[in-house]
Amino acid sequence: MLAGFAIGGDRFVRIQKILWVVFLGSVPFYLAAAYLAATFRAGDEAAPAAPAVLRLAPIALAGAIWIAAFWIRRWLLVRAFGQTPIGWPAVQAVFVAGWGIHEAIALFGLVLVLLGGPPVEAAILCAAAFAGILLMPPAPGWLLDRLDAEAGREGGEDLS
Repeated sequence: MLAGFAIGGDRFVRIQKILWVVFLGSVPFYLAAAYLAATFRAGDEAAPAAPAVLRLAPIALAGAIWIAAFWIRRWLLVRAFGQTPIGWPAVQAVFVAGWGIHEAIALFGLVLVLLGGPPVEAAILCAAAFAGILLMPPAPGWLLDRLDAEAGREGGEDLS
């Protein structure tokens, strides 16, 4: 039993892996939409491109968000582990928020193409988003050890 929820077997890990795959799988769709938008725009030579300043702002913001996502995740995990007992829904929310923040970077790439930027900008931001999600794997070993220890103190069952 963990925070009032019975955790049977690897339920926690299974939920996280499903969500992780969903977030990873959405990034290629943003990239495909960006290339599709660029292809349709290529036939329209009269479409003006947005000024470079409008395209540089989302790139700078995406870079700051990419770095901040890891700090935000760490801060939220410290708060979640401060709860007694540790609430696995809070821990789950931390991972989903981190993956969502990185997915927003891929969305910035799509917006850049819609503003008239080249599709390579979208490809770079989508690659950064994909890498950011990959660097936040579901239920890393240290987390499972911590949750197992918490469940052991409560007399719960093993999470792995």
